[in-house]
This record gives sequence, structure tokens and C-alpha cells, in this order.
Amino acid sequence: MLTHFFFKKPVGGNYLQLLRIGTGSVLLFAVLELWPDFDALYGPDGVLPHSLVMEIQSAVGLSYPTILQEIHSVTAWPYAVLTHGTVTLYAILCILLAFARRLHRIVAAALLLLHSSLFTVQPLYSYGFDFLGSVALFYCLLAPRRPSSSWARPWLRVLQLHLCLIYFFSGAGKALGHTWRNGAALYKALGVPAMPPLLPLDTALPTLGEYPFAFAIGGWAVIILELGYAAGIWWRRTYSLFLYGAISLHAAIALLLGLYHFSLLMIVFNYCAFCMDPPAQYGNRQDGTPEAAKSTSTGYRPVM
Repeated sequence: MLTHFFFKKPVGGNYLQLLRIGTGSVLLFAVLELWPDFDALYGPDGVLPHSLVMEIQSAVGLSYPTILQEIHSVTAWPYAVLTHGTVTLYAILCILLAFARRLHRIVAAALLLLHSSLFTVQPLYSYGFDFLGSVALFYCLLAPRRPSSSWARPWLRVLQLHLCLIYFFSGAGKALGHTWRNGAALYKALGVPAMPPLLPLDTALPTLGEYPFAFAIGGWAVIILELGYAAGIWWRRTYSLFLYGAISLHAAIALLLGLYHFSLLMIVFNYCAFCMDPPAQYGNRQDGTPEAAKSTSTGYRPVM
């Protein structure tokens, strides 16, 4: 059973290329938006000086301030040139990741190292998107070149299971607290002045606050969706509900909270992991029907 699950012939559809294009595009948009403020955030004379930043390193690895100082000591180039060169290099690597298929492992490794040194070794200005970006780059690094590769099926299965764990523990964390169960977290999230959303609700929040049960229902809906995703995504009858429910959730996060990069990356994950690999083919039933014969010959059984 496990052998069939992990090593069955891959389905059609170039989900591998879509993951590379999606990851490269989202990271490119994120760094281009960060570019005007990059020197103020990550330069030696920024909001926090490098001497202080290096004292609060929270992960193992070479931090960007350390690398920047080493390059400056060797080349004597101005820090402004180095910081803008860093963003330029990051953007070029994102473009290469999306379109240079033959070099995708080398590009993914270089971009993962640069991304980690900037955003995860010292996550002073980072949030969940930056860590998910590292996850996406790791899968791009390990991804086979073609879906027909023998490594493609186990690679896809690990990505699917990883995505299920992400949603499950996210939902479990929300369920253990009381703010999502009573709707307070959802109410506060809609009023946080983060990135400007396309559909701001801050002016309407005082009126909406008169109906707390609506926020409680919304909070419970998110908890049920995230907890149920890990099991429901594998069942034919609930596959579409949880897949498109998760995509709709992230679309709402983008529109109402302004977290565009996080939402786009999670939509890319969902689309690449499950849209091209529906659960109808996970079984191994031979019932003599045309659909079963089609699944035997092509490795694909359509969702009914």
C-alpha cells in the first residue's frame, strides 16, 4: 500500500515547472516591493545597526550582515552598492529559477542560501511568508526535472504530506487558544494596519463588531478548514471542498489583510500539490468500468 502510494507512476501535468515559476515569481514580487526600503532595513546604517543585529542572531548560518562586512573588507565597495547588488542578484536568481529549467537545482541552492541569510538566520523583519519561501526553495532544489522521473512521485507525496501538516498544526494552534474560537483574533486581524488591503474593512469594523457571533463563526470555519484539510483533501467527496476552501481562504487573506505574498505562495503550494493530483487516483480498485480501465492504462481516474 505504501509502495503504491509513494511510487505509483506520476500523473500528467507539469506541476514541477509550475512550482518553480510560482515560487520564483512570488519571491521576485516580494523583493521588488522591498527594494526601496532594503538599505534602511538591512544596510549597516539602517534602523538597527549591524553590530546590534549580529548579537541577536536566532538561527545557525551565515547572516547577511556578516557576509556584507566580509565582502566590504575585501573589495572596499560602498555599502550602498553592495545592498543594491544583493537585491539585483536576488531578483536575477528568481527569474532564473522560473525559466532556467536545466539549471534549476543550482539556482535554487544559491537562492535558498541568499534567502536564508537575509530573512531566516536573523528574522528581525520576517514573518511566515519568509519561512515558507525557504520551504518552497527547498522543494525546488530537490525537484526532479520532469514529472515522468521516478523521483517525481515520492517528491510530490512528501510535499502533499508536508502541506497537510502545515494546515493541521496551524489549525491546532488556533483551536488551543480562545481568541479564534470566540472570533476576537479574526476581528483584530481585520483591523491591523499591515500592508494596505484591496478591500479594507477598518472603517466598517465598529459596525461589524456589533455582531460578534459572525466573527466566532468565521474563526471556527478557519479552524475546521485547517484541521480537516489533512484528512479531507485525500477523500474524493471532500477533496474539492477543502482544496478550493483553502485557496479561497488565502484569497480572502490577500484581499482583506493585504498579505499578498503569503497568500500567493500558499495558493501555489495548493495548486501544485493537489490540483493536478486529485485523490480519485489514490485507490487501486479494478471494477471493470471504463473509468477503471482508463486509470489502469494512464494512471489517472477522473473525479466523479
